[in-house]
Amino acid sequence: MKNLFTCSLLTVLFLVVYNNGMAQIPIIQSSKTYGGTNDDGMNLFTHTPDGGYIVSGYTYSSDGDVTSNHGDVDFWLLKLNVSGTIEWQKTYGGSGRDYPISVTPGKDGGYVIAGETGSSDGDLVTAHPAGDAWILKVNDTGKIEWSTTVGGSGWDFVNGIDTTSDTCYVVTGGTFSNNGDFSLTQGYSDTWVAKIGAAGGVIWMKEYGGTGGEYAFNIHQTTDHGYIVAGYTTESPAHAQIIKLDDTGKVVWSKRYGGSGNDVATDAIPLRGGGYMMCGTTNSKDGDVASNHGLDDYWLVRLDDTGRIQWEKTYGGSKFDFAGGICETINNDGYVVAGYSGSSNGDVSTNQGLGDGWLIGVDTVGKLLWQKTFGGSKGDSSWGIVANADGSYTVGCVTTSTNGDVIGNHGGEDMWMVKIFPYQVGIKNQEINNVKVYPTLTSGLVQIDMPDGFNNASVRLFDIQGRQVSAFTISGRHTTINIENLPQGAYNLYISSKGLDANYKIIKVD
Repeated sequence: MKNLFTCSLLTVLFLVVYNNGMAQIPIIQSSKTYGGTNDDGMNLFTHTPDGGYIVSGYTYSSDGDVTSNHGDVDFWLLKLNVSGTIEWQKTYGGSGRDYPISVTPGKDGGYVIAGETGSSDGDLVTAHPAGDAWILKVNDTGKIEWSTTVGGSGWDFVNGIDTTSDTCYVVTGGTFSNNGDFSLTQGYSDTWVAKIGAAGGVIWMKEYGGTGGEYAFNIHQTTDHGYIVAGYTTESPAHAQIIKLDDTGKVVWSKRYGGSGNDVATDAIPLRGGGYMMCGTTNSKDGDVASNHGLDDYWLVRLDDTGRIQWEKTYGGSKFDFAGGICETINNDGYVVAGYSGSSNGDVSTNQGLGDGWLIGVDTVGKLLWQKTFGGSKGDSSWGIVANADGSYTVGCVTTSTNGDVIGNHGGEDMWMVKIFPYQVGIKNQEINNVKVYPTLTSGLVQIDMPDGFNNASVRLFDIQGRQVSAFTISGRHTTINIENLPQGAYNLYISSKGLDANYKIIKVD
């Protein structure tokens, strides 16, 4: 009977693991929190030329990692090195509410941060009480070089920013004003786009909208020097909206996508091979949306250069799942999406609390390749994401948890940076030649023989869920490891030495 059980187990593991030679197991490589005793969080971030990160965050704190606060909530800018250590951090604002969203490196050095402000003191000269868009340029050490506010008597804000090829900047957001810097509001709110010069002056500014409300989440310059804008319209029902502009802000095309539910586009990135990939959230299951897993789903839509849908897919479980950011893979063989999930079924493997950050990887036609949730017993979410040269992904998050994957919460909400690597399961694309790992079917002992020149290696063992169960360093060419205390099942053995890698599948049996 025991032999029959073992045979059945091996058959299942073979089907799950060996027949899926392309399966990937995502694991957390590093995790760091930043903040003080009050609420702190992050919105978007990006790579810096030195391989580190520049992070656009917000803070209510004046202790811990935060050295000062102007009052209420401040812009909080952090320069991190490649390992996530703070090199410097600064706050900006006045006595009112100052809330950043986006950041981009400057063409002439430094960084440009964009968000909104309700202050008219401190680092601000003037602003309308309801809130103005605020664009701020700082040098490489965070010292203010220039500051620009845009607004009227209503609420005005910036969500997205990008650097242009002519060393200027383009920003987008929403406006509720029909005076001041805004000459006309079509409905009760409009999407707006402005081009900002290298010294902070407004070169041009335009509004886009209909009779309802429109908002933009992000903007990117396109290869033809125009721009692609992602957002949504609130005209019932709410639809995702993508606007293609030329280099002067004139509309080339504008299209809405969705069904009879509510649909939102949080980003649309230009693809290296042409066209665009839109990410967002939908609770529709008709119109442009073929299916829905429950409440709101992640939604990916592949568009051609004219905005025509080439394919669309939804991902999620029975609860609320929201996609915030997307990037192409380094090898141009798919896309990775970051967001939030409240589900623990469907495409979502597990959930540790009130909601987790959720990262998914798909191929070029939207097939789900891998997914991972990360967080603790409270609320956690992710928004920004960048692809790293080593094949990993750094995800920007906000966490209120103090357990699970979260280590070192400072109090309340914290900014949280997580680096995730989707390790390849199997022996495909081995970089270290002539490594011998045997037996790969074992009840306990596994021998590792390294080739000449690879006497020192880092070894990590992961279970099929991507959890690291063992890690150690071998100093000689021949090492024996013992996994007899591990549960029976499939494991991935990852060996790294001199910047090269090798992966092997191990099946543990009793």
